[in-house]
Amino acid sequence: MKTQMPWQRVALLSGIFAVSLLLLSRWSEFQYQPAPKHRLTPPAHSEPRAVAAPDLGETLPRPATNTAPPPQPQTPTQRADEGDGETIQIETPLLSLRVTLRGGDIIYAGLPRYSSTLAQPERSFALLEQNAERHYIARSGLVGSQGTDHSDGARPLFHTTDERRHFTMAADADILQVDLLYHDPFRAKITKRISVQRNSYLVRIEYWIDNDGMAPWSAALYGQFQRDDSEDPHAASGSFQPAAFLGFALHTEDKPYHKIDLDELDKKSFDFSLKNSWLALVQHYFLSAWIPDKEIQSNYQLRRSQRSSNLYLGSFTSPPILVLPNESKSIGTNLYMGPKDADKLQEMSDGLQYTVDYGWLFWLARPLFIVLVKLYEWTHNWGVAIILLTLIVKLVFFRLTSIGFRSMAKMRDLQPRMEELRRIHGDNKQKLSQETMALYQREKINPMGGCLPLLVQMPVFLALYWVLLESVELRHAPFVLWIVDLASKDPYYILPLLMGASMVLQQRLGPQPPDANMAFMMRWMPVVFTVFFLFFPAGLVLYWLSNNILSILQQSWLNQRIKKERKGGER
Repeated sequence: MKTQMPWQRVALLSGIFAVSLLLLSRWSEFQYQPAPKHRLTPPAHSEPRAVAAPDLGETLPRPATNTAPPPQPQTPTQRADEGDGETIQIETPLLSLRVTLRGGDIIYAGLPRYSSTLAQPERSFALLEQNAERHYIARSGLVGSQGTDHSDGARPLFHTTDERRHFTMAADADILQVDLLYHDPFRAKITKRISVQRNSYLVRIEYWIDNDGMAPWSAALYGQFQRDDSEDPHAASGSFQPAAFLGFALHTEDKPYHKIDLDELDKKSFDFSLKNSWLALVQHYFLSAWIPDKEIQSNYQLRRSQRSSNLYLGSFTSPPILVLPNESKSIGTNLYMGPKDADKLQEMSDGLQYTVDYGWLFWLARPLFIVLVKLYEWTHNWGVAIILLTLIVKLVFFRLTSIGFRSMAKMRDLQPRMEELRRIHGDNKQKLSQETMALYQREKINPMGGCLPLLVQMPVFLALYWVLLESVELRHAPFVLWIVDLASKDPYYILPLLMGASMVLQQRLGPQPPDANMAFMMRWMPVVFTVFFLFFPAGLVLYWLSNNILSILQQSWLNQRIKKERKGGER
């Protein structure tokens, strides 16, 4: 006779499987980043220094359309590797930029409001940098018939009006503008203007063209990210720790947030023609993004460099502009270099807020984050805010979880009768299943109800998991005592061990599984979860621990209430 597995066992195993699957699915998205394959030839030290952009002629993008006039005779232009590598420094309260005079590229972007590490709070976090550890720069220029950037690697050599090398925003100024000047062989005076606002991570890059020649002048603007395969600065230090997405992203009609991993560019290139889009290079907590002017159809190209196998290129190119003799025109773009702030990113361009990637539960993660921020504004401690958020979630689901706890309490009371059924029908699995179902029906018990407390909180758990991983606000946020960074794992593993102990206590308050195999799995669940949580952010473990403690208090209170109700009924 074919035996059947008791359906309550199927239900519980399905719940455990669903929980594990959800955890593992997210785990697979946050794979540990592989070690760098090999490096570009680096300088002898790791500090940002004045170096010319690498001679990668094939990296120049193509104009968005082929409407430029026929090429004019070109005067030989100095190659990029022949420049002196001089740079200028631009300082604002939010940004510290280093710009090469050869091409006007940004080769360093420091964020003074964010420290590099907890051990070095005085050192600004470097988003863009060109040194021994990382090659990550933002390159821009003009390509086409009379463009200043050529496929042979030639770049224009700019100069400042007064030969200054350091520009600092004045205390009473709201904007800082730095003009880089260049006279091209076609008798056009070109000014590359870099404008930075006081309280913004958005940089405006504009080219002003004054055509003093006798022939029309035409070129297209491009912006490009160059990044090697070095790991994310926030990459996990161990093989079991999760690491966030590192790669390019852009906004398309089909996908508001289209991610392209760097490894994908090893296999193929990507070309898009898009309007009202942007191109971002995303990493943990921070991103840089080219944001072309709206209503302009631009070409976007993503690929691996042909000359350097560990260099990846992402660029956009606008349509060419035509400047007639004795005419002046400008063309520009925006460049964001800063933290993942969903509200500010949304104001800059549609879809850019999705770079704060909360996954498929974004509809739940976003409200949780908003509530968490409000609680922080009240408490001024992110750890306390997480505990209060846990309490709020518990109150919201109190009635639903109470139903589950009542079901578990009733099942615990049925344990002696269940044991009797197993003693009588232990050799007949089908009969045992039928009698068990009949017992549940007589006592009006839904065995699936016992799984509700776990299943109900899983979406909230996963949503908060993404919130804690993606929210730069929690980076280096302390809680109490040894917890100095809620976005990192507990250095002494105290919270995960307490969480595991709370799971054991919570299980003891519930009924014992009727099946030996299921009981074995339930006994090992706290161990498995504890191992997982050893490497999770301390803020997430704090949420789960707080949730378990509140669940234990709720279940204990309900158990006492049920006992009083039964005593009252017996009278």
